[in-house]
Amino acid sequence: MAVFLLWGAVACQDERKDTAWQNQSFVMDEEIGLQAKDSVDFILRNAMQHNTRFETFSTPLDLKLRFGKTEVSLGGQLRIADGEVIWGNFTKFFIEPIRYRITPDTLIIWNKFDNSAVVYSDTGAADGHSLPQVFRFVQCLFLRQIDTGMMTGERTLAASTAEDWTIRGIVADSIAWRAVVGKDDFRLRGMTVAYKEKGSEIQAEMRYLEDNGFECRLSLNEQEMIKARIRYTKVKWNAPLTYPMNFDASTKVDFNHGLLRESRQMMADSIALYME
Repeated sequence: MAVFLLWGAVACQDERKDTAWQNQSFVMDEEIGLQAKDSVDFILRNAMQHNTRFETFSTPLDLKLRFGKTEVSLGGQLRIADGEVIWGNFTKFFIEPIRYRITPDTLIIWNKFDNSAVVYSDTGAADGHSLPQVFRFVQCLFLRQIDTGMMTGERTLAASTAEDWTIRGIVADSIAWRAVVGKDDFRLRGMTVAYKEKGSEIQAEMRYLEDNGFECRLSLNEQEMIKARIRYTKVKWNAPLTYPMNFDASTKVDFNHGLLRESRQMMADSIALYME
């Protein structure tokens, strides 16, 4: 799922650094130590203190994208209502080929070039109810957060260097993750999420760039599809937002199938158009 949200991403940097990420209330390490179940829990609880508390987040996005040997620069928008909606698009020369919206129970991707859409919901899905976990992890990927779901399930300290810890875990049968946390400040340095659907696995690997964006690598069954360098511009917090997805009865809609296939085709068609 994360692939559609990463498309809506980023490149021109605002002159003013966004410091909202650092304006947090910290719990004393002694208190966290008393709450922690083990060393991994201690690391994650410390890192979670850096999670930004917010109601809404929005920013224009620019993206430098490499798709095979093709390189493309795109713009777009990203809007998030904490725990409720992630909405975005990507654009080129004022053209908007793709718009997406994900909630804890539904994912919609709208291809405006041919007026088609893919709708995925947990209702009637063959692989169980995974979208709430997917939504939470996608929000965390965009906002450099540690999710509470990472406190549960199978997780282990996979590596420890002089600079950072690497933690691996599984939240559900369909979602696995890896987080790299810095030892000097307990900040999240990078994160990887793998999502399985109908025998295929999509991986989103992130490396954060200060507090204004990230680099990402998207792969399908360990075969790289996209590399991107993303930066946020003109970030706004807690402003009123809308999340429009107004296709009509003429839109061809596929429900709960063909998500990975359709997403790859949408991406290929959009990039081919831009390169003409």
